[in-house]
Amino acid sequence: MIKRILSIIRGLITILVLSSSSDKAKTIWEKDGLKGRVKEIRTYSADESSDKDTKGRLKKITKYDRNGTSEETCYYDSTGNLKSKCIYIYDEYGNNIEEYSYEYKNPLEKDQNESDFTNIDEEERHYKERLVKKWTPTYDANVKIVEWSICEYTGKHLKKKHFTKETIKYDNEGHVVERNSNGKIEYKRTFTYDDHGNIIEESVESDGKLRRKYIYKFDNNGNLTNEKEYMYLYFPKDKLGSTKFSKYDKKGNKIESKEFFSSGGHPLIKTYKYDENGNLIEVGVKHRNLGLNYKESYKYDEKGNKTECIQTDGHKTPLEIRRWFRDSDSYGEFWEYEYYEE
Repeated sequence: MIKRILSIIRGLITILVLSSSSDKAKTIWEKDGLKGRVKEIRTYSADESSDKDTKGRLKKITKYDRNGTSEETCYYDSTGNLKSKCIYIYDEYGNNIEEYSYEYKNPLEKDQNESDFTNIDEEERHYKERLVKKWTPTYDANVKIVEWSICEYTGKHLKKKHFTKETIKYDNEGHVVERNSNGKIEYKRTFTYDDHGNIIEESVESDGKLRRKYIYKFDNNGNLTNEKEYMYLYFPKDKLGSTKFSKYDKKGNKIESKEFFSSGGHPLIKTYKYDENGNLIEVGVKHRNLGLNYKESYKYDEKGNKTECIQTDGHKTPLEIRRWFRDSDSYGEFWEYEYYEE
């Protein structure tokens, strides 16, 4: 459970670091890719017993206030009980300044750390609750996160169990070029730009050694058409790991990508389809060597927010599929939205 919560926090940190360099005026709704004045999002898995086309169990609820600030996210287990919760605190400018993560357990469930929990009533059910982590960021004058810390707690009296501190450096274009965790540099990145501000080369170093290098090419419309990855982790010289080619339609939407690997064989092919409003409605993945022929289809509500993600598997197991679709449930997901009155 603790590892799961830490994984959630790290994912949020990555999103916040990337979004902190964007437009200051953006609401959390916009940063979360939402349209309209969303009050609450309920995320469900697809029902495995009904060909994945109907709503299954509740997985997550995210709540927003009237100003578009996310207040909390609750996560649920397979029995519908509250599993964990993240609470977000903001300053007067809308910057996320604190996050608290709580763990919940059934009061009848015995635990060796029983004294760490407090009995509470939540969502008309009785739980045992304990604070497990607090995340605190620091911003610079450009509202970029330049430092964050995670403090893990144990016991009712919030005794510090573990403390992690990370500092982040940016280049003049706002890209992260260095992360330093507890005094140790995790990695350094170096970027080379063309005359249009596009990144055409990226190098990644760790432990003082070059680990990876990426070469990018763009078309006249600024679309990324060619990506090459070189790996140095186990090879002293340039070792081409993969090459990806991408195609776009007249509106700038990506419609196909083909990725070739140095190991040979057939490429990994992804295709993309859109509706008349520019919403992505289907992603297809094919790889003959893996016997993979797989699709994800999406539906949206009248405001343009995604309500369904249905996945169909031809040959591979859900665990293997998750390699290609890590951001969503291996069987599909459904979303329900509640909006504030306009």
